[in-house]
Amino acid sequence: MTITRTAIFLAGLLGLIGPALAQNAPAALRGKSVTVSWTENRMQRAADQEDFRPRSVPQILQIYISSEGRTFERRTASGRKRSGSRDGVGGGAITKNSHSSFQGHALILAGAMRQGARQVRIEFSPDFSSCSTKAMIGTAAGEKLVKGRSMVSGKRLEFKLLGISGESCSIQNGNVFGN
Repeated sequence: MTITRTAIFLAGLLGLIGPALAQNAPAALRGKSVTVSWTENRMQRAADQEDFRPRSVPQILQIYISSEGRTFERRTASGRKRSGSRDGVGGGAITKNSHSSFQGHALILAGAMRQGARQVRIEFSPDFSSCSTKAMIGTAAGEKLVKGRSMVSGKRLEFKLLGISGESCSIQNGNVFGN
């Protein structure tokens, strides 16, 4: 299965079972926050423009795992001079229609976009004291572009992913969003 098909498959699968699985967080992660970051390198244009331009879009995903095992998230994307964010519960910060799922030592957040999907997989060490992350974006079968709406400008956009770089992950005690 290709990355594209895997991302679409997981987004669809999590759409069916995500809300129930999002509450099965391992006890070692409850009451902790996870912060992951990555940069999406793209050829991008606003939907009303003809020419594509190279863009590097830094992303930060902050996740708090409650004592009940629910995930609360904020994803922030930065533009040249501004940034925008999306808050969510149970994976909702990844895309408008996304979900989170704990599977063994991994937390997977996945969601569909127009003609594509985004997935962020966070792998934890056996004792849940450290983590690594892998972000992926795939297109729908037969499509070459992902379509969506910019979190920074709010405009409709189209892009082709060139690659993802700078992936990092950290864990801290407490709620990253405050008390």
